[in-house]
Amino acid sequence: MAMPPWTVELLYRQISDAAKQAQQSETIDKIKSRASELVQDLPESAARGIESAGRRLDRLMKSAEQSTKAFRQWSEKFNAVTLPCVNATGTLLDPRCSPPINEIVVAAGIEAMQGNRVCDTSLDLRLHRHLHQAMNLGDDQDVAVAASMSAALMAVSTISLDRPFLVPRSEVFRVDGRPTSDLLGGVFAMTAEIGDSRTFVAEDLAGNPDAILIRGDSGAAPISWDTVAADDQPWAAVLRCGTLRGGGDPATVGSIEGGDLASVGDLLNQGAEFVVVPGDGLIGGPASGLIVGKKSVLADIIGHESWSAWSAGTATIAMLCEACERQASAAADGSAALSMLNTSVENLKARCERLATRLSATEIEQTIQITDRPAGIIADGRWQLPSRQIELRRPGLDAKAWAEKLAQYHPSVLLNTADDALRIDLRWVNPADDGRIAEAILD
Repeated sequence: MAMPPWTVELLYRQISDAAKQAQQSETIDKIKSRASELVQDLPESAARGIESAGRRLDRLMKSAEQSTKAFRQWSEKFNAVTLPCVNATGTLLDPRCSPPINEIVVAAGIEAMQGNRVCDTSLDLRLHRHLHQAMNLGDDQDVAVAASMSAALMAVSTISLDRPFLVPRSEVFRVDGRPTSDLLGGVFAMTAEIGDSRTFVAEDLAGNPDAILIRGDSGAAPISWDTVAADDQPWAAVLRCGTLRGGGDPATVGSIEGGDLASVGDLLNQGAEFVVVPGDGLIGGPASGLIVGKKSVLADIIGHESWSAWSAGTATIAMLCEACERQASAAADGSAALSMLNTSVENLKARCERLATRLSATEIEQTIQITDRPAGIIADGRWQLPSRQIELRRPGLDAKAWAEKLAQYHPSVLLNTADDALRIDLRWVNPADDGRIAEAILD
């Protein structure tokens, strides 16, 4: 939602008027004239104090003029409440921005909020049909959609009164700023943490044959079954990021180094009671939480009196429906993140070369280097992809200070720094936004 033009103009006028009043030549001349008269009558030490005050006044006026100019430039470019993000950090799930969503998916949510679509149970049935198709779900399996990942985990916790949860400390990670163990240990929950920060052993499960072991895949390390076999204890999974399809997702096979992304379908086929996975990211929907599992388990979750507080709204359902429909039909533009994930290294290299040429069109002394460091789904995680970056260095200019200045005047362009260089990674950047990066740096 953009600010009304009159609001931007009013803010600018207020700052501009204040700066003009401080810069009126007549006012300044009067001050200086009066100061000169006083200097003649005061001791030398007092005179030096007045001269110092005059220099501070000059600096204040220059600062006011620069602030006015900076605000004017910013207001002309960024007069919206939310700004389209250009994620050139090399990390898909950067906490400073939300994952990309296809315009067609966004349009479905807008239409739902405008009342241009059927928003009753038929929309839910349509979503369930596409999710069943995308994950090859059986007749005894079902799906529920929560408003967020944290809402999904709190909704899941309601069944732990009948079947307690066992959460390995070594597999806890943060969701929406809170540890998964906290979210699973809500008001209605009966949850116990087991093991230490590195692993857990079979003895930690002793005496709890009916408890559900909650396995967590944060992206740091894949779920390991060395400690306990999958059929020895009921278990479920919570994923930091994942795909829908079982049997290996053809969209990501061979693309990710250091361990494939977990697939909801595969985990269910291995015997999981349920799986909780974000609906955004590689799935391509809005921020939400998908709970996929056995119908009997889902019926208990949805049937709890608190489910209405956790469930997703109509717009979220509509957007997920569109995203899952496109994935189920293997549409090329089904997920914006998947499209970027499958961008070839040759394409990234060619774009880096074009961007480097454009960035070199300045008289400022700088060095430009194209590098081949890997990009990732999360920061410092195992899910890494080959990528290409541009590293910029300017003599005498600290990279972190440079990045902070860019963030101040171009908050929608996200960059990282490393080795005293400004780094621009194009793995998660829409090709149409390459020019915005150049404009921000050359501004």
